[in-house]
Amino acid sequence: MNKDLFKSSNEKRIVEIKNNVYQNNLFNISFQIPKSWHVVQVEDFNKLATKQKFKESAEFLKDYVFETIGSPCLVTTKL
Repeated sequence: MNKDLFKSSNEKRIVEIKNNVYQNNLFNISFQIPKSWHVVQVEDFNKLATKQKFKESAEFLKDYVFETIGSPCLVTTKL
């Protein structure tokens, strides 16, 4: 099934969020999104990540860290 996801153009989205349920069709996982959670699109995450501030002594590592981790497929954090 996963191979078909890459072959079909727009027939099935890899990630869908409907009725507060996160569904990842690539990894075949889903879960109910708690009401207190905030969902951020990957594109927005990448923009926000570049604005993050590191401690002054580690700021020089910022570009390296974001190049290494790349775009997430799913990240959960607690602020």
